[in-house]
Amino acid sequence: MLKKRVQGDRATSALVLADCGDHVLRHLGNTSPGVSALPGRAIAREGDSGGALCIVISEGVADVVIGGRAVATLGRGDLFVEVPFTNGRPRTAGVITRTRARLFALDAQGLIELLALFPALSRHFLRHLATGVRDGEEIVHVVAAMPIAAE
Repeated sequence: MLKKRVQGDRATSALVLADCGDHVLRHLGNTSPGVSALPGRAIAREGDSGGALCIVISEGVADVVIGGRAVATLGRGDLFVEVPFTNGRPRTAGVITRTRARLFALDAQGLIELLALFPALSRHFLRHLATGVRDGEEIVHVVAAMPIAAE
């Protein structure tokens, strides 16, 4: 279910999945040290190349920013994926912490491993990715919380 769609000033292809689930956060906490960030820290910068493909918020709040404007808000359990990173393009959106935050940043391999471990998350992710591709959209998708059962 799509919670809202927000279009930036430029073409953007990013997915924001709401509430990936406590079981995913526990797994990430057990396998990754995570990162702590103070308010105002740019976790990802629009236009940059390299860095994390996927950001999962464990604690705190961050904003997805396009053209200097916040277009979506990330909270506990929310997952942000920059789709253009899969083909080497520069970032079309940034992520900036609004409050003190704890998060996990995954590269492409880390995202693939996470999706392989949690098939329900994988199906949810692919369903919304395919919807954007099918509709020819280049926007930030903010997807409503969908119960993702532990598997």
